Amino acid sequence: MALFFLCPQHDFPLIYYNECSRHSVFWGELMTEAQTLFQEGVAAIRDRKDIAEGRRLLTQSLRLDPNNAAAWLWLARAVGDPDKQRQCVERALQINPEHPQALALKERLAARQNHTRPPAEPKRQDDEKRIQAYLEQAQKRLDAGDAEGAIEGWVRVLDIRPDHEAALANAVRQLSRMKYFDDAKELVCRALDGGTTHPSIYLTGIDILRREGRHGEADDLRRRLALLPTADESLVADTVDHFIRNDLIQDACDILTQAVQTRPNSQKLLLRLADLNDGLGQEVEARRRYEQVARLGLRTLEGKQADAKLRAFLPVLTDRERGSLLLAVREALGVGLFLLLMGWQDAGLDMMQMGAPRWAGVAVGTLGAYLLVTATSSPQQKPLAGWLGGKPAEVETDGAASALPILPVEARLLLGLAGLLLVALALYLVFGVAIGLLTTPTPPEFYVPSFDEIFG
Repeated sequence: MALFFLCPQHDFPLIYYNECSRHSVFWGELMTEAQTLFQEGVAAIRDRKDIAEGRRLLTQSLRLDPNNAAAWLWLARAVGDPDKQRQCVERALQINPEHPQALALKERLAARQNHTRPPAEPKRQDDEKRIQAYLEQAQKRLDAGDAEGAIEGWVRVLDIRPDHEAALANAVRQLSRMKYFDDAKELVCRALDGGTTHPSIYLTGIDILRREGRHGEADDLRRRLALLPTADESLVADTVDHFIRNDLIQDACDILTQAVQTRPNSQKLLLRLADLNDGLGQEVEARRRYEQVARLGLRTLEGKQADAKLRAFLPVLTDRERGSLLLAVREALGVGLFLLLMGWQDAGLDMMQMGAPRWAGVAVGTLGAYLLVTATSSPQQKPLAGWLGGKPAEVETDGAASALPILPVEARLLLGLAGLLLVALALYLVFGVAIGLLTTPTPPEFYVPSFDEIFG
């Protein structure tokens, strides 16, 4: 008779063996090896907490001896998929229909499955009555000194609702005192696998994983905890602090980025994210986050800190701005507009009386201003800097590096001097009347006509 069985991770037959093997000695060796693999798999799961290794060893053992009910039950503990767990339990019950642990695990899996389905309102009310009765019964047994009886009552509550906070906390506490750590861990895992949203259960799971040295899995659970809608700001901040202490800065940033999406009005979390962005050199993103904090209010401590950070930021010029000819021309046109207004005033606020000298002064002044701007604040214009002998050089300005060509010092001095002379000439041309009044010692007396002359 050939025996087939399914791998709990892959739904296909792994191997089969003929029970009526002609070689009894070889069969005995196979059974011995299967038992050895089974014991090693149990030790890996129970003692070393190495679930993956235990699952591998148990699978190898069942390939050699598929009639080991205990191996099927341990394998059920080593797989996370509920369907695969049920397959393992059913296989154990096929071997021994009266197996007590298999029957108990089957009942728990069925209760967990029923819990994931939305119950009807009458059933929910009935469950609440049963939960209350079990809790009262557990408390009475605990008061009477029957810890095991109390645990039984709390477990019954958890069979109805795997993430009942009070029942789970009491059961885990008592089981830990009695050194039944695996049973306590199983209750916590059931609640987590069921999708609980209670932060306290996540914290318990993190503590268990940390004690077992499974720090990577504990960090994964911390990430899930930080993104819970029920997690408050302090829990998120503590999680971020943990990752920062362990030099996982990017993980901390990712958690805060996702957290502020669901908490857009949290100044505390936004400020932490802005500080992290600033520390990573992400100045643009940091400034945007500081502005978000400031817009939410400046009276809070976080708002004041964000405002101080924004004030400390200095404008940063990019290569696009440094090399822009249009920006330099725009600054020069501002000077030209100023000269135009002054020439209009000098002409008696009559644009028709401006005259050629004043218009020439406006043009000359605009050109002189452009030369001054080029010599001082814009010596990397493209393509002017290259035309006048500028060479690429690493320049550090306002904390931002640039490799654009920059005008030589000699060229900047000449352009600056020419610009000053042209601006001085422009002032002379624009302020002709004003200069004449200043240079004339005895200006003509200002004549005011009499009333009779006006209306006579």
